[in-house]
Amino acid sequence: MSVHIANVLLESCESIAERSSPFECCGFLLGTWFRSDKDVKAIVPAVNVAEDSQRHQRYLISSEDFVRCQQTAWQNRWQIVGFYHSHPNAPSEPSKIDLLYAWPWYVYLILSVCGKSCTVSAWRLHENRRGFYRERLVPKKIINMSQHRERDRFCNPPMKLSVKSLPTSA
Repeated sequence: MSVHIANVLLESCESIAERSSPFECCGFLLGTWFRSDKDVKAIVPAVNVAEDSQRHQRYLISSEDFVRCQQTAWQNRWQIVGFYHSHPNAPSEPSKIDLLYAWPWYVYLILSVCGKSCTVSAWRLHENRRGFYRERLVPKKIINMSQHRERDRFCNPPMKLSVKSLPTSA
């Protein structure tokens, strides 16, 4: 079970996580599934709507953002394959809160932000909901620079959402 994602998308997640610290950032991973592998084609940052006093240790995505992101995924013939969020000053491992709210069929990228250092790992909840499997994270290089320049071409979804993506041929 692997998660394939372009380096530029991982760097975008890391940048968002660093800017959001000391609060958790969150967002969607859009792409395709092939058997148990996921190919992330785009990230969509979301607003963390958790209560102010809780945002340093948890995230919450609104149902409106979820619906809008699902529509964006369908328009691009993708699916929501998972979510990303940060753990400021904590390991890039699932927390007890993550265990309570995760869904088994999605991948979860967790970014640990400690100062200017950021590490990332990928996880999937076991069907029995008792723990997580670590997924193999496979960073992809962009071979063609025109792909790098086009990564933001899906930037006009409704309202708060902005999509960082690669062309569908990537």
